[in-house]
Amino acid sequence: MAERRRKKFKPDPSVSFQLQERDVDIIHDVYTHRFLDTSLITLKTGASRQAVQRRLNKLYHNGYLSRPGTQRTRQGNNSMVYALGNEGARLLARRYDYDIERQNWACKNRESKNDYLDHSLMTARFLILAEVFCKTYANKIDFIPAREMISKRPVPAKERFNPLSWRVEGKAFPEYKGSVVPDGAFGLKYALKDGRKMEKYFFIEADRSTMPVKRNNLNRSSYFKKLIAYWESFDQGLFEKYWGFKSARVLTLTLSVERSRNIQAACRELDRKGRGLGLFLFAPEAVFRHEDVKTFIGRNWISGAGKQVSVVE
Repeated sequence: MAERRRKKFKPDPSVSFQLQERDVDIIHDVYTHRFLDTSLITLKTGASRQAVQRRLNKLYHNGYLSRPGTQRTRQGNNSMVYALGNEGARLLARRYDYDIERQNWACKNRESKNDYLDHSLMTARFLILAEVFCKTYANKIDFIPAREMISKRPVPAKERFNPLSWRVEGKAFPEYKGSVVPDGAFGLKYALKDGRKMEKYFFIEADRSTMPVKRNNLNRSSYFKKLIAYWESFDQGLFEKYWGFKSARVLTLTLSVERSRNIQAACRELDRKGRGLGLFLFAPEAVFRHEDVKTFIGRNWISGAGKQVSVVE
């Protein structure tokens, strides 16, 4: 009964707790994705939801995780969202030598708006689905996390910049100048039928329809402007320069089929000859279901060239 009376958004440090190794994994996962909800943490750990909720409750009340208060006003909020807490930051700093404990994470989490939570969770849902799929079929496909990709970058991002970012100056679109900052990234490693080893790399864009697909002015934000940045990176060989691999694909997750189609139409304007439009893949988020991790490998994507494909094609 006492447990039920504790407030959801007011930590009670009197809750008894002994840190376990599985707790460290949960804390690290939350830090990696910035925000995770109970459903995603349950999927990632493979434990029962009830067991996960008990651990999350203890981690929250002891300051290792935080519950951003803004989620109280999220629409359709049926799974508690967690972020890194100050105790969790100190733990990860000691364990992994991360330079993160000087930040006040409690304050940082309070300042996070619902749009940011939803955007981060949209990216995390697909990344965790990909990772769990690869873990389920461990003998066939290996998952390469973003941190591993970042550690191997020939040209790292500039200090204080997002480690996934890189600079682009337009050539095909000379009026463009800016930086690419993907919402997420991962790689896949697997063997082809003839025994050859294959590695593929992906950048994720989680589109929540918060910006126009296209504007006349490239100084203003639009999805077309993002497409240009990736197209120029492909056209100029910047993937190899900044990342060490020659090619990649850009996965755009949308909230609807209609939005995917509208962005596809804009994508075709990048190159009327259709060269390289396989760089871009589009799909509504709803086709990827966590209760069936095989949806990750399904032919759910439509390329910029209009072909239906899987991520391993």
